[in-house]
Amino acid sequence: MYIDIQNCKKDHLSLLRTCPSRSRRRNISIRLDYSEILPTFEDKDKEMVQLLVDNCERWYSLQISDYHLEIHNVLRKAYGRIPNLTNLVLSRREPAGVTPIRVFEIAPKLRTVEIHGGFGLVLGFGNPSLISYKDYRRSGQRVNLDEHFTILQSCRNLQTFTKLSACRDCGSEVQNPPIFLPQLRHFHGSHKDLIKCMMTPNLESFHLDIFYPRDFADLNAPLNVRDFFIRTGYRGLSKLTLSNTVTSHILDIHPLVLALAVLQFRFAVWPEGYRDVEEDVFRSLFQKMTDVDEVGMSRVVANLREFSFMVHVHLDCRILCINEIFLEMVASRAKTLEKVEVVGSVPSGIWSAKRVSVLESLLKDGMDISLNGVRPWDFSGALNDSMIIDQRVIETCR
Repeated sequence: MYIDIQNCKKDHLSLLRTCPSRSRRRNISIRLDYSEILPTFEDKDKEMVQLLVDNCERWYSLQISDYHLEIHNVLRKAYGRIPNLTNLVLSRREPAGVTPIRVFEIAPKLRTVEIHGGFGLVLGFGNPSLISYKDYRRSGQRVNLDEHFTILQSCRNLQTFTKLSACRDCGSEVQNPPIFLPQLRHFHGSHKDLIKCMMTPNLESFHLDIFYPRDFADLNAPLNVRDFFIRTGYRGLSKLTLSNTVTSHILDIHPLVLALAVLQFRFAVWPEGYRDVEEDVFRSLFQKMTDVDEVGMSRVVANLREFSFMVHVHLDCRILCINEIFLEMVASRAKTLEKVEVVGSVPSGIWSAKRVSVLESLLKDGMDISLNGVRPWDFSGALNDSMIIDQRVIETCR
């Protein structure tokens, strides 16, 4: 049974009084959306939420958006009474003065959690089935990571973990021992304290996402990742994404990930003062990725199948490192590279006719090469800053 309650509709109460009682054996999926600002939280709204809580033993999935303090207070009554809840999504903001929500810390079947706003959740040993935790909040305030350490330490079946931030000043109040996570397959985050403590021998994808304003103190971010890879001894990592961060340390990372098949670079922020130096790093990386050994195999990430380089359109900057060295790297991997995707403003007329002819032959042979969502990439030089970029491509840069 699916129940969708929005504050702009008036016909929910009578349905809630009858439908749950008619279908007592069915689990309930709920979407509770109070995204419109109301002057008061009416009695009928409280009764609707109370009716849902009265049936909380049957909750299967729950999505809450922009809810009032009164909703928060009523939901507390479901504590310890949600044995069947499997999926949870918290969207947008919570009412002022609300501390992290505890009502879901005893939910034995809870498998997936997504948080898009608010003050977060208290989860832990009462959530043994949790396999996916994604916290997309990018708070500009200091973040205490202790609740996330608790999740990593207690939810041993966790396969996907995301913790984002827009604040450099975040950490844990205590010294945390190493956390062994044999089931973890996907990590997306930026916090060095988390990265330092994790032991994830079976990780398949790693996404370092630095979104806050950078300074020279951030130069060690890829260094932390390098040490993380050395400590864990990766052999199976197949996807690596670096967002809004690049230093010479990335040149040390790639020789450590022998099975890497997908390599992605994303820039939603790219300060002009750093760009020249960092583009030099990319030129060095492309050169290393071009080098081959005595039998013609690539020396770095020899198994690479997909490569992407994306700069968000709002940055309005010309990408100068996508030059002949880059094109030479692509051509040198013709036997293995299947997909190349570039998003951003690439100056026209920077490639020689010889190099263009080589890449055009790669297109004919089936390599998927695109610029700003346009396939195939037109190497004739008809590229400019006013190019219309597919909205899907823009979203992937964020």
